[in-house]
Amino acid sequence: MIIFLLAVGGGLGAGMRYALSRFNNAFPYGTLLANVLASFFIGVCIPSIQSGELLAFFVVGFCGSLSTVSTYAIEAATSEKPLRYGIITWSLTLGAVSLGYFLAML
Repeated sequence: MIIFLLAVGGGLGAGMRYALSRFNNAFPYGTLLANVLASFFIGVCIPSIQSGELLAFFVVGFCGSLSTVSTYAIEAATSEKPLRYGIITWSLTLGAVSLGYFLAML
């Protein structure tokens, strides 16, 4: 059952990532938004999810496929300003997961 939930969550996350990638232009705003959203969702979910099935579906499946390091790495490597893109991405995703975790603990 967990493999099925991973597959469904992953498919939904990948679909959302593709939809957001349409906002990419000179700067990959869609990828950045996908990574920040996934980080925020993970931060919100981690303190409250007790179910292995829900963790598999949403955190590992959906959020895992919504945010991928491989896309980030390719876009950073091909960016005109890779250091700026890297600092922005890592700062916003760490901030988003922290904010999500903080809000979930309230």
